[in-house]
Amino acid sequence: MNNGHSALAPPTPALVFEMLQPHQRTAALKAAIDLDIFRAVGEGPGDVASIARHCAASERGIRILCDFLTINGILAKEDGHYRHTPTSAAFLDPRSPSGGRAATLELVPNEDRVSPPMPAAFAMTMLTSTPAGDAYPLSHLTAMYNEAGFGNITAHPIPMSPHTVVMGHA
Repeated sequence: MNNGHSALAPPTPALVFEMLQPHQRTAALKAAIDLDIFRAVGEGPGDVASIARHCAASERGIRILCDFLTINGILAKEDGHYRHTPTSAAFLDPRSPSGGRAATLELVPNEDRVSPPMPAAFAMTMLTSTPAGDAYPLSHLTAMYNEAGFGNITAHPIPMSPHTVVMGHA
């Protein structure tokens, strides 16, 4: 799998940074959820000071985290105030009426577990970073959702991305 990087191309750190970036995005999203940033943004007024107070965190750290979330399209920023995007309002603000639903962003391989390449290769990441890791095809994810009490499981591939949003309803 070439991914646009040729063995004959001059060395560049771009590939290394591209491979590290998903980890940083995941860590930022987890931190924002743990700090309750999405509730703070939804309740307003969305300035750094009010979000930091709500989260009991430093203004500098909140600004850097919210800017990173803005750069990655999770939040929007206007006149020094953060606000939800339609996606964060629907899926990340705990006050959202989307209650009773579960959504996960997954790399879902086909049943053959070798295609498409990126989701299939994710099994290696899971193997090396979790005690019982694997990448699961939709049939296995559906069974997991059902076991947790969710039904009507649907898969929504994200355009121009190897990711799939898997959703279930309570």
